[in-house]
Amino acid sequence: MKQILTASLLFFAIGLFAQPANDDCNGIIDLGLAPGCDSTLYNNIGATQSDIGTDNFPFCYVGTPARDVWFQFTATADFLDYRIEVIGCEDTAQGIAAMTNPQIAIYRGDCLFDGLQLLDCVSASQGEGSVFADLIGLTPNIPYFLRINDWSSTGTPNAGAFKLCVKERPPINTVDQGGSTECSGVLTDTGGEFGDYGNNENFTYTICPSQPHECILFTLEYYNVEFGIDQLFFYDGPNTASPLIGNISGEDGVVTQNEGGVCYSVAASSGCLTVQFVSDSNISFEGFLGQWQCTSEACPEPAEMIVDTDIDQTEIVQSVISG
Repeated sequence: MKQILTASLLFFAIGLFAQPANDDCNGIIDLGLAPGCDSTLYNNIGATQSDIGTDNFPFCYVGTPARDVWFQFTATADFLDYRIEVIGCEDTAQGIAAMTNPQIAIYRGDCLFDGLQLLDCVSASQGEGSVFADLIGLTPNIPYFLRINDWSSTGTPNAGAFKLCVKERPPINTVDQGGSTECSGVLTDTGGEFGDYGNNENFTYTICPSQPHECILFTLEYYNVEFGIDQLFFYDGPNTASPLIGNISGEDGVVTQNEGGVCYSVAASSGCLTVQFVSDSNISFEGFLGQWQCTSEACPEPAEMIVDTDIDQTEIVQSVISG
């Protein structure tokens, strides 16, 4: 029994500290032609920090990419807009816990020193087990490079097993379309990604995912509405009689000006989230764009949000254009 236990511990130690084959870009795992989202589990156990020269430290990463692993895929000609998603999943076969606090960085170029250009990156919030990034207008038939890492606010790594999906970006939903039963999606005002909302609007959009979940997280990438008049409401439930959990509206300005900002989030625990947008009879702006994601974890405790309300209209327009 003692010998078996010792052997088991040795096997665990080797599995824990051995570097994965795709620890660096030159050992990259090729996912092939997109899309792809099967049941394969990967992990970053034992991974070490890469040094790719230019763009080695993605702007959105928390800390350094200390445990990064690398993948690549080739963009298809069938669609141009993509969603890259990392989902922490326990690998029971290898005894590896699920990754938490995942981070994604996306590059194009060549897998050489100073050969990669950072396109985008995203980091999960503290305690989250999944994260996704949306990419717009990729060039067909060329490779794109994915750098997956975890972050930690302590000295304890959050490395682990995960599923990696490269798929078509979900369609854009507008607030006048009623609702969705999907577990993730994109929601905008009636003007869509690039237009303004209209006057005299009062629309509600209810999200009730059919997939089992504990929480619906909704994050606004940007908003830009008329001061004190046009408003965006969030309710934790299937209609506007449900508890109000968020409200975007200007409180301090003249109605010929706009109220804009970025990085605003709400979390609904009831099973549904209702979004309501109301505008008056004149003056409209870019509106809003947000994304929702349902999770198997309980909703995070409400925290004070720091919202950049000093953003001007030019910056809002640039955010819309760049995605």
